[in-house]
Amino acid sequence: CNSLSYDTLLKGVPGTGSRNGGLSGMPLKVNVDGIVLLRFQALCLKLTILITILCLMIVLPINLTGRCTYSGEYYRQALEDKEYCFHGVYNLTNYEITTL
Repeated sequence: CNSLSYDTLLKGVPGTGSRNGGLSGMPLKVNVDGIVLLRFQALCLKLTILITILCLMIVLPINLTGRCTYSGEYYRQALEDKEYCFHGVYNLTNYEITTL
């Protein structure tokens, strides 16, 4: 797999001509829009990898450990018992945990 520079893509790729087995004639070129699209796709790939890593390292652990909220009667009970959420009493549903 050959890596072509943007300059080569703009001027024409050698060996892609339309005559004499690709050695002569007009070579294939890529216009500026195509290069912008290639760079944008590369940027999106990097951004997707970053977001995936952040979700796996930050959001998923928070989701798995965020099982309790202190509000109303639960707040008073949590003040009395410092380990209230660690006793297996979870007052959030699966949907609420996922949407924290």
